[in-house]
Amino acid sequence: MSVKIAKGQTYIETMGSKDGTPFDLKIGFKGIDFYKLLSNSNYQEFEIDGEYITSVRSSFKDIEIPLTFTEDYKFTIIPLPSKEFTTDIFIPFSSYYINNVKISAYGNLDIIRLEHASFRLEFNLREDKFNFKTKDFNSLIEAKNIFNFLNTLLNETHKLSFNIPNGKEPAQFSFDVNKAENKDDDNLLNQLSFITKLVNELVEVQNYYKVNFNEFYFNLSPQEYDNLQILLLNINGERQSIKSVKLNIDVYDHNTFKEILNEKGTPMSIVHKSLNVPLFNQCITISDKQFTIEAPDAYFLNKGKIKKQITKSKTHSNIEIKIRSHENRLVRYFSNNS
Repeated sequence: MSVKIAKGQTYIETMGSKDGTPFDLKIGFKGIDFYKLLSNSNYQEFEIDGEYITSVRSSFKDIEIPLTFTEDYKFTIIPLPSKEFTTDIFIPFSSYYINNVKISAYGNLDIIRLEHASFRLEFNLREDKFNFKTKDFNSLIEAKNIFNFLNTLLNETHKLSFNIPNGKEPAQFSFDVNKAENKDDDNLLNQLSFITKLVNELVEVQNYYKVNFNEFYFNLSPQEYDNLQILLLNINGERQSIKSVKLNIDVYDHNTFKEILNEKGTPMSIVHKSLNVPLFNQCITISDKQFTIEAPDAYFLNKGKIKKQITKSKTHSNIEIKIRSHENRLVRYFSNNS
């Protein structure tokens, strides 16, 4: 038993028995529709104010234990599932499979909750709604497996199978996702799709460059996301169109650079013989290929700022430039070093 003392009075906070024998507790209520409360709370825990309580009786091994209460008291009601078991879940006719998932069903299968070490997923089958929350991942590989499973389940198949203890055949249930009627679900699904793609790309980069992202997250800054795209560009060997580019360069030929500044559109090619690309806790060096940014009709977005930098600087080094193409023909790509 644990107690607390407040304002000169002693209150029982928790009470239990050494051998685990349960207490019997009987509570009388007035004006309470429990089914409605359970349904409205989606079978989450909720509180009942003391004003709705008419009586409280408790006993232990047939010995009555008197408990006093006032209207200031609150009772927390924790709904228990009608069915609960731990099993393996999988998506029918696919390779997606997750083990050790606790499945809890509430009401007349109104709410189904899935609890795993990496995520929590809840289906409201009455209203065709769902929500999920992921937990901390130990590795990108683990994150990839979980997000691929959730994305396939929620964005594609809408069918889930699981093994029932002592059951001969796996059970299966289907659900609908009405994006048109539920914008929140729509936004959640779009985010899920984006993060799944992002995780798969990060794993691809990790494997290709033989690095290990011990520290990772999914809310990348614009610069971090662009660095990821550059690393992928070297892997797939494509030419990528970009709207604009910002970089710092050293200007050795002042007069020629001034002529380019005055042009309304001129061919331009910037070549990096090697490239260092930071991402998370790694800095990846690409030295076996050269990185090129070019356009046949390039122009500077920040002419005024460039002229000020050149005027103030004697060495003309580390000049920040922003480039765009008149006809959206600015590209970047990797090629073999010549």
